[in-house]
Amino acid sequence: LRRFVADQLGIPISDVVVVSGATGRRKRLSVSGMDHVSAMSRLLPETDA
Repeated sequence: LRRFVADQLGIPISDVVVVSGATGRRKRLSVSGMDHVSAMSRLLPETDA
């Protein structure tokens, strides 16, 4: 998961940390060096609004 997210965001894998849920189905990640809005805009597909 960390590698996938890092690849999608174009950042090093070391900047992605699993904060909670490492063994569960729901996970919480922390991404260093990027704000929430920037990360979400890179992860979510663009839509025509």
